[in-house]
Amino acid sequence: MSLVVKAIGITEPISKMNFQNKTLLITGGTGSFGNAVLKRFLDTDISEIRIFSRDEKKQDDMRKRYNNAKLKFYIGDVRDSRSVDQAMRGVDYVFHAAALKQVPSHEALLCIQTQATLDDPKHMRFQTNEFYFRPPEEMKEVFKDYPS
Repeated sequence: MSLVVKAIGITEPISKMNFQNKTLLITGGTGSFGNAVLKRFLDTDISEIRIFSRDEKKQDDMRKRYNNAKLKFYIGDVRDSRSVDQAMRGVDYVFHAAALKQVPSHEALLCIQTQATLDDPKHMRFQTNEFYFRPPEEMKEVFKDYPS
């Protein structure tokens, strides 16, 4: 599987990007998709990979399984801005792999957070199979109109 990165209109394989002295945060890092992302980045020259998730047991299992000094673990929830802010300090890139298990529940949560209803055809939802890999500054710019 070739993981492709899309950022600011650039599309290139991860293997051709320079991650030297960079820090990556993977939200949902203990899930199946987060684990796949982690495995892909472990062999790069990235200096630190932060695993952000709600599951302490899975984090402990990963810590023992990988036993890699690059890995740092952060307990938190993407719905809690304080825990996200703490994990984001000093991060160069974020790979957002966190998700709720049930898509309808996730859509309802997004509606609550954005003060919309499920009946509104313009309510926020995830409708793409593409993933965007951008530095935190760019993500803040993209979502500047949304409350933090």
